[in-house]
Amino acid sequence: MLSTRLVELMETHAEEIARAVLDKVRNDGRLSLFGRLPDRDLLMRFEDVCKRLSCWLSEGDEAELAEQYETLGRMRYLEKIPLHEVVWAALLVKQQLLRYAREHCYEQTAYEIHAEAELERVVNGFFDKIVYHIVHGYQQEQGSASTKERWEAAAASR
Repeated sequence: MLSTRLVELMETHAEEIARAVLDKVRNDGRLSLFGRLPDRDLLMRFEDVCKRLSCWLSEGDEAELAEQYETLGRMRYLEKIPLHEVVWAALLVKQQLLRYAREHCYEQTAYEIHAEAELERVVNGFFDKIVYHIVHGYQQEQGSASTKERWEAAAASR
């Protein structure tokens, strides 16, 4: 099990981690549309991911996680952000969380090496779920939008 210290690290430094992710987003050419979203919105979202990770580590409530990130997927579809950019941004958050933990949390004792491996396993699982729910919500909205367009086209042709 991961230490309480690690969970506290994520919560305490969520804003710092979020700012580092924002910097990466702003400088990543693969995020041309996602990168245009307002700083305030992105910082809030990135910080929320850090805090949800610590909640999920301690509680593991996937239903709440599903609702939150499917809503985000739907919202990003409506904002016309390409799905690949949304997923890449989520992966940047994951990379920064792991980088931060490696830089600030671990010595090289056997226990810390084990804790780092456990952290990576848990963070990867958490982000697998986030990405799944973002994509699911995005595709649900995309499906409902294309259905609506087909209905409107059919009604117009009558």
